Formats: sequence, structure tokens, C-alpha cells
Amino acid sequence: MSISTYETLRVAIAARMKRADSAIDVPDYIEGAEDIFRRELRFREMEQRSTSTLTGEYLALPTDFLEIRNMQLNGSPVRTLEFVSPEYLDARWQGKSGIPQQYTIIGSEFQFGPIPSGSHTVEIAYYETIPALTTSANTNWLLTRHPLLYLYGALSIAGDDTQDQRAAQWNALFAQHMESARKSDKRARWSGSALMMKVA
Repeated sequence: MSISTYETLRVAIAARMKRADSAIDVPDYIEGAEDIFRRELRFREMEQRSTSTLTGEYLALPTDFLEIRNMQLNGSPVRTLEFVSPEYLDARWQGKSGIPQQYTIIGSEFQFGPIPSGSHTVEIAYYETIPALTTSANTNWLLTRHPLLYLYGALSIAGDDTQDQRAAQWNALFAQHMESARKSDKRARWSGSALMMKVA
């Protein structure tokens, strides 16, 4: 059976578990696998950019934010901002204003130091969270690209939860498909021409 939607994934998981009482827990197993994906996968499809007007000390994180890659102020010149700890930012700038040089993350906001003395365009490159599968959002790019990763990810969670005798096998298959997915993404990122040394 082709696995391309949330429903076909649920059917495939329940069929492999071969337990009459398993169907009700399958959505939880899928959510468990997605939690692992968000912690451990950083694929090119997750890379996003957004721009915002920065006028104050704080700026809300993008709603789909998972992890920062880069932040810069777009102007002449472009200024790359440095990530520091909240403690360092507060101690270093102590309420001073100027052109931001550093930033940190506090809860669901970025904090900048020094506090902007004017208006700036800030560009954020970040990893977005993997969209969760639901009955109303029945597919996503990860399921389309790697259906077996979803299948064995959920079965790995299920096997540990139910102490199924096949748990070790499912865990091994999950690890195998995680590695395969990572290699596939790496090939796609670096599939252009080989780097060549330029002779002066």
C-alpha cells in the first residue's frame, strides 16, 4: 500500500502492529515520531527567510520558528548580528541605544543590543518546524519524500510503548531510514559541480 497521506500512514502502522487495540494510539505514535524529527532533522525544506522592520528592543519569533541560522540588518553595509546569551546581552548593553550588533532569544522573542535607535530591516534565516500531520492537514513534504521514515518512526515509538517483541527491529529500521534521509538531503544540497581550485 502506498503511504502518502495521514490516513494511509495510520492504516499501515496499525496493520504492522497487528493488534486490535492499537488503532486508537496510532496518532500518538505519529506525534512521537514528529517530535523526534523536529529535534534531529535539519533539511533544506525547513530553511526559511523572513524580513521585519525592527524599531524596538524586542521582536517576535516567526510563528513556525524552530532554530536560528543567521540574522542580519539589511542596509549599506549589511550587518551580521552575533548571537549571545541573555546574561551577556544585558550586561554588555545595559539599556544603551544604537545600531544593533547582537541578539538573543527570550521566550518567544528576539532581544537586541544595543536597543535600536532608529528603524532597521532585519532578515532572519531559520529552520521552520515540520508541519504536523492531522486529519485536516493530511500530508507534508517529509511524508511525501520519506514515507518509510514516518512509518518506522511511529513503529519505533509504538514498539517501545507496547514492549512489542519487534521493537528492536523497528528501532533499527527507523535508524536506517533516518540515516538514509540525511544522506539524501546532503546529496541534494551538494549535488552541483565539484569545487575547483583557482590557479592565480
